Amino acid sequence: MNQELKISVDIPESYQNKIREAYCDYKKTYNDILSQIGDVGELEVLSSKKLYENFTDRELTVYFSDNEKYYNDDIAYYEEDIYNKDILWLQKRLFFFHYYDGNIEIEFNDEKQEKIKDILKKLREVSSKHDDKFINLVKKIPNTLENIVIKSEGKIWGVGRKDYVCLSSGAYVKNKNRNNVVYLIENMFLRYYTGNFIKMKIFNSKVEKKLDDLKKAEKKYFKIKEKILREAELKEVSVRKQILEFSNVRSIFDKEIKKFERVNEKVFEETYKEISKKIKLSVEKEIKKILEDTVELDEKEKVKYEKMIKLKYEKFEEKEIENLKNKPKEIIQNLNSEIDDYIRNGKIYIERLEELTIGKIKGLKEKIILELNKFLKNLPNEFKKVRKKIRIEKLVSIFVDKDFDRFRSKKYDTEIYDRNKGSWDVFEATNENNDVVIDGEKINEEILDRKIYGRNPKNDIVKSGVIGIDFGTKSTVVVSYKDDNEGINGSKTLPIRISGNLDAIERTENYENATIIHFDNIKKFITEYLSSEGRPYTHYDDIQVSVDAENELKRTQNNFDINEFMLDLKQWSANKNKKKTIADKTGKEIILNGYLELNENEFDPIEIYAYYIGCRINNMAQYSIFLEYILSFPVTYELEVKNKILNSFRKGIMKSLPNSILNDEEIMKNFRVKFGASEPASYAITALKKFCVEPDLENEIGYSVFDFGGGTTDFSYGIYREKENSRKYDYEIQELESGGDKYLGGENLLSLIAFDVFLQNREKMFEKGYEISLPINQKSKIGFETFVSESNQAEYNMKKIMESMRDYWEGKLEETEKEKLKKTIYLSNKSGQYQNEELDIDYNRLDEILKKNIYNGVISFLEKFKVVFDSKKLKEIYIFLAGNSSKSKFVEEIFENELTEEFKQKYNIILKDAYSIKNEIEGEVIGLNSKTGVAFGLVELREGNGEVEYIPFRNITKNEEINFKYCIGYSKKRRFVPIIDFNTKYNEWIKYDDIENENSIEVLYSGDTRAEGKEFPASECLRIRILVQDDESGSLFIRLKNPNTIEYVICEDIKDIDKTKISEEILK
Repeated sequence: MNQELKISVDIPESYQNKIREAYCDYKKTYNDILSQIGDVGELEVLSSKKLYENFTDRELTVYFSDNEKYYNDDIAYYEEDIYNKDILWLQKRLFFFHYYDGNIEIEFNDEKQEKIKDILKKLREVSSKHDDKFINLVKKIPNTLENIVIKSEGKIWGVGRKDYVCLSSGAYVKNKNRNNVVYLIENMFLRYYTGNFIKMKIFNSKVEKKLDDLKKAEKKYFKIKEKILREAELKEVSVRKQILEFSNVRSIFDKEIKKFERVNEKVFEETYKEISKKIKLSVEKEIKKILEDTVELDEKEKVKYEKMIKLKYEKFEEKEIENLKNKPKEIIQNLNSEIDDYIRNGKIYIERLEELTIGKIKGLKEKIILELNKFLKNLPNEFKKVRKKIRIEKLVSIFVDKDFDRFRSKKYDTEIYDRNKGSWDVFEATNENNDVVIDGEKINEEILDRKIYGRNPKNDIVKSGVIGIDFGTKSTVVVSYKDDNEGINGSKTLPIRISGNLDAIERTENYENATIIHFDNIKKFITEYLSSEGRPYTHYDDIQVSVDAENELKRTQNNFDINEFMLDLKQWSANKNKKKTIADKTGKEIILNGYLELNENEFDPIEIYAYYIGCRINNMAQYSIFLEYILSFPVTYELEVKNKILNSFRKGIMKSLPNSILNDEEIMKNFRVKFGASEPASYAITALKKFCVEPDLENEIGYSVFDFGGGTTDFSYGIYREKENSRKYDYEIQELESGGDKYLGGENLLSLIAFDVFLQNREKMFEKGYEISLPINQKSKIGFETFVSESNQAEYNMKKIMESMRDYWEGKLEETEKEKLKKTIYLSNKSGQYQNEELDIDYNRLDEILKKNIYNGVISFLEKFKVVFDSKKLKEIYIFLAGNSSKSKFVEEIFENELTEEFKQKYNIILKDAYSIKNEIEGEVIGLNSKTGVAFGLVELREGNGEVEYIPFRNITKNEEINFKYCIGYSKKRRFVPIIDFNTKYNEWIKYDDIENENSIEVLYSGDTRAEGKEFPASECLRIRILVQDDESGSLFIRLKNPNTIEYVICEDIKDIDKTKISEEILK
């Protein structure tokens, strides 16, 4: 505090000295008394129900200790540190408030209570005495008070706010949350009340002087007679009698009222500024509380709701404060009106004038504070409404965001408010009282400000709808058939994307959905997946499929856990009993049993993949629900595997349906997930229609399909003919024979290429500790044990090399890249260390590997072709090259070489390569290709389609098993001689050979389709070694149990078999 007062106006020196003396004496005495408080010790509780009369309806509780102060009231809550030096200063302010009209109630510890009361009493007495002395002294300064106030800009007597206790703006404290100094209490009233009181005294003194002048003119207190004189006569009388004209009185009032208006504006601004800080703090803390307590919000939602709360508050504040700002205007208007009344009545009293002015200033502040406190009291109610609205909007956002969160569909932010659209989820959440209830809470539409509409899912069932699904190794194609589709080539069939950006331009490739899954949080997904029978609120962030999973794999180019991605979904199912390890980004690891060994409650990745397919089919973006689904399967897949896949798809797709559909027994009677035509036959009908091939009763058309896919190659041979005397169908497509090579698939060839790249760099790989997994169709050789492994790093390296060589396999590798003969690949060694390695690549050697494997497949296909069609007399036979792998340049090249002119002419062959089916109409961006053709054909050959009847080689509807997958025989001059072939029937004992003096016998077998011929090398066969027991004699009999299992027994007569002697062997 400054020891010397600085007077900013010209006042006689004698008065300045007197003021200084009075001020110093006052402060010394005051501080002496206050210093005694420090000796009392800790002041534990000090509460004030009414800090002083102009800060009404406020409560203050202060707890003092050595280093802390806690301040709370019904406006805001603080926890703030205060320095020791500030404690006494704050106490001074509180006692000062008591002196100025404060009604403080104090509670102390019993032993300190009396001492404190004595100190307070003494403090009041001294304060009163010195204040009167000081103020009276200042009053005596002649004709300068008004100038002092004005020139000091409101700082009475030139003393700054911090220098004079009576005009202090309050306590400064350190706020630990904001780390800066804030005002605790703003003493606005004292500052302006004192200043205006002095100004009004000056104003009244001027009026008194005028009144004295009037008295001398023998005129009483503005008493005016009625206006009976003419204006000129009145003016003459007024001049002669020195009468004060009303206009002069009005001008005096106007001048002072203008000052009063400015003061009022200042009072409002400063008063509101003071309390506004507390309002702002209250709002901020309320926002924080809402964001923390109301609902679980993510960062985007927090920003959204914070804006909403602030906007709500600002609108409310704007309305209330505008009302407050009108208060001074009303007071000024009323004051003018009252003064005018007094003038019209011809009299005015000084006491009344003082009451008008000072009373109005004081009343103005009281009214402002009162209104602000009402505003503050109303804030909790407003915030309750906001909380309720936030809660309701959060619940309603479930209806809006659900499908976006589940599978990245569109957000239904307009549909739920449109009576012509509506939401399935709103319908499902509506109870018998027609209330929408979610998470146990009723959705109050009044709080929501608008109505939300439900939509009965039953009304969106596509009665004519059929879905075709070609579940592939590398990619999956899904198509929908319904009457109101225009379809491709008038088929009423359209493809469907099961992931990715729905807004991207439609191209055929966009609908070849990658058969891949990426795991982020398996545990969370499973919990949500099991939470509801239908349309569970799962999150796509936890598990992604298809394009999104594929893009994640591309982004994750370097070190990552390969088990986060399931790239071999279909291959894993085909291997039946092979265990599979999967992991997610959280570190959770699951070891999956073999696919056929999974029980109903175990995690099934194929079911999850099917669930996402179902989500993209059954949703509100198109308001469609399909009940009939047809799946295609490779001809080489066993019935047991196909049934299991069918069940996985059934469960997954059912999860995508609304509960009201699932719970309706009549509707669910029509829900079907079933086998369709074989993949090759499906492609055949699509291609035949594409090329406008139409048979008649005189001319049957033959077809054959070389379906070279990602996992297998399927062969199919059949006849397309007109159906005679049938009202149900015009044509029929009959499958005469089917078969294939379970190892000749694009992904399998890619793994062979990757393995050979590793072999080409074998020494470097071995020295640096790299391993690789063995391809399923690669036989082990000497030395492989040093680098072949089933470890996580080995599988990672296989996948990385495969992906790096994919462009080469798919014919997309630029010649300039090929000429480099090197490729840098990021690999992992046995220690888990990742590093870029530059590998040498001999592309000619890789070409030979591809040509050899493809050649063997083509030869097998053509050998079977000759067997099937040799005795048939057909107009023409089409050979269709299907599947994306058929786009390989080697496929067409080998076919052209093997299909001699003689061969073509004998069978009237028309070859259609993999590119020929593609729609060549200029500008067409979506259509058929060698992959999508299967899915389109599936729907075309649906049962009851009314056009083409499908007659399968094996009757799928009767659960007939596929052919045996192997040929079994013996070696003759290094050539394999089959005894059992692919067409041998099941459950019939077949004699293999007699047992003479042998102790063992070796049975040869092969799954290669060439094994049916006469030139298949015995060295390429696998062997079953059977040991002959001492009590066994006679002959070895073999029978086929299923596509890859045989039973055998040694006995004298097949009619007298001892069942306990029967052994079983599963073939590789």
